[in-house]
Amino acid sequence: KINEISALIHASLDLDEILDMILVAATAGQGLRFNRAFLFMMNEEKKFLEGKKAIGPSDPQEAGVLWTELDQKPQTLKDILTSYTSAQDGRDFKVNQIVKSLRIPVTYDPQQTDSGYLAFHEVIEQGHCLLIRAKDEKYLTPTIKNFFETDQMAIVPLISKEGAVGVLVVDNAITGRLISDQDLEMLKLFAHQ
Repeated sequence: KINEISALIHASLDLDEILDMILVAATAGQGLRFNRAFLFMMNEEKKFLEGKKAIGPSDPQEAGVLWTELDQKPQTLKDILTSYTSAQDGRDFKVNQIVKSLRIPVTYDPQQTDSGYLAFHEVIEQGHCLLIRAKDEKYLTPTIKNFFETDQMAIVPLISKEGAVGVLVVDNAITGRLISDQDLEMLKLFAHQ
């Protein structure tokens, strides 16, 4: 799985296409199988993580329609990417509205207790993956819960030769399936590609 994903990503030189591949690979049944994925990239000045793109259903009803359509046509990961790209043209799904509304300062200010973005800062600064569960109030702040509408998620850094360039947030908000340690390990391998 990871090798196929890596080969597809490394075969492209187009940044938008690579970002789409990351999102599709994180959510597709042939990929990592998370319900939703949100992509944040460092701005040019490296002062903010800006929400760029997201993929996944907004609610169980939308999930039922999307997942039924996908189940009817078994496809390779590359086929799914092509159909995803054409389906996205001109559409702005709720998950994209959520991600594009977020701009997270890279420098963490503990005096701003309402910001609630400690998890993002730790992932960027320390370069490690973070699994946030329902009882983890240190990271699962009201701000995070309101934006993502879930009580469990994983955040991983996207790293290039120059260092952290962004983060990927994944969850299973629709199915409620717990993110396992094995899921997190696969996500770590994927993120390091």
